[in-house]
Amino acid sequence: MEDAPLDRAIIAASRLAQSGNAPALAALNDMRSRWEDVLRPHTRDTAALDLVMLVSDGLYFNNALGGDTPLTVVPRGPRLEALIARVVDAAAH
Repeated sequence: MEDAPLDRAIIAASRLAQSGNAPALAALNDMRSRWEDVLRPHTRDTAALDLVMLVSDGLYFNNALGGDTPLTVVPRGPRLEALIARVVDAAAH
């Protein structure tokens, strides 16, 4: 993960939300809702949308942890391409 301002903001908001900060939680919920709105037209149904959301959340979370330990390794190269192809196939119209 790059040290991008957006990533730092998401991580900061996540930490605040975990400690019970209501505005941070609302901001994260709004962000997630907007992301769903962007993806919805590209998925065939609610289950496919949920699949894409959960997989993308998992990839982002694992990447945010950083490092190359067994708990944080995100597939790369052909393995990542195969995962993306599987999700796209499952979510296609």
